[in-house]
Amino acid sequence: MNRCLSIFMVVGVVVGGITVYASRSQSQTPAAAALMERKLESAKSVLEGVVTANYDLLSREAQRLRLLSQETDWNVLQTDDYIRFSHDFRNATDQLRRAAEAKNLDAATVGYIKLTMTCVDCHQHVRGVRAGGRR
Repeated sequence: MNRCLSIFMVVGVVVGGITVYASRSQSQTPAAAALMERKLESAKSVLEGVVTANYDLLSREAQRLRLLSQETDWNVLQTDDYIRFSHDFRNATDQLRRAAEAKNLDAATVGYIKLTMTCVDCHQHVRGVRAGGRR
């Protein structure tokens, strides 16, 4: 269990670092960059909530992430894929909140992984579109 926890934390830190690099390397407005920084902070708190089984923290940060995804500065592209990624992100935050309310750590873990994969896939899509290609 301790080894699994360590691996989970390392994966979270690596993904977080990638997300920061991706958000800073894209040509963003300052407002969008600030929103991505807030997203990263909440995502780190979600990981903390999962690892420590802090369901209140998990629920609060999942709700914060959902609200962030509804802010105007979130919408950096108007592609079908981007809209789908945003929808998937909101679904993952909802899954996290439901898991927190049910105190279901397994479901929260799966929700966190889905949330993280959605972030990585979306950032890859945005980079591809901005580079002139399509993913």
